[in-house]
Amino acid sequence: MEIFIEDGQGRQFANSYATVEQLRSHAQYRGVDLPESDDDCIVLLVKAMDYLESLGNRYLGEKATDNQPLQWPRRDVVGYPTPGELYPPDRIPWNLERAQLVLAIKALNYDLLPDTIKTGIKREKIDVIELEYDPDATVQHSFAGVEAHLRDLIRWETLPLTLTRV
Repeated sequence: MEIFIEDGQGRQFANSYATVEQLRSHAQYRGVDLPESDDDCIVLLVKAMDYLESLGNRYLGEKATDNQPLQWPRRDVVGYPTPGELYPPDRIPWNLERAQLVLAIKALNYDLLPDTIKTGIKREKIDVIELEYDPDATVQHSFAGVEAHLRDLIRWETLPLTLTRV
């Protein structure tokens, strides 16, 4: 299994912003045990990329080229990282790479793109508000770490982001 890193050139077969080595380093500094196999780590990185790619219409600007496979690099991104300045259309923001690393670690325990999301509410009463939660329901979790890394790269009205535990 191979990983092809997007370096800002709109590489045709790119499937990641971060390397396995970056993932291992990020996890090590946070005390997280990753699979020993590089292929298993690549799977985590690709799952994280699937999630990041699902946010396509939320990112600022537009794809830098029409035929690039990933959402980044992008053009017409104004205000990142400096207000009023145009971000170069041939670079990948460091915090996008970091968001992928955080998501890859989350993919160890969470389904990043669940088919359905249940609210967990079994019964609801309106007058004198009463809620009963279903203990078997899937629970949504927000992930502030990913949101913090993407905050300057996506449109504000699209936050918060959520995960579902598997």
